[in-house]
Amino acid sequence: MLDRIINQVNPGIDYLFYDFLILLAFLIIVIIIGIIIAVLLIKKRNGEKKRDHSNYLNDIVSENNIASKKQEQNKQTIKILKERLAKGEITKKEYDELKKEFE
Repeated sequence: MLDRIINQVNPGIDYLFYDFLILLAFLIIVIIIGIIIAVLLIKKRNGEKKRDHSNYLNDIVSENNIASKKQEQNKQTIKILKERLAKGEITKKEYDELKKEFE
């Protein structure tokens, strides 16, 4: 009888509890999604830092490779100039001028 009177006066007491549970579940889901997004952003930021560092090292290595290739090409060119000088295709003056360009 008392329950019937309470339900007539305020029939939504049970529903308030369920509304609270739904709101609590929604907040927990939002917090979990926020944590996942934060973790992904941190991983992405750390990955970019590592990538930047490795790109820097790759650039140094490639610059060294380019410089060594250029030196090798210059040596080949001077060798060809010497051969042309020996064959008489170019003069000593032409040889000296061309050699200065490649040293």
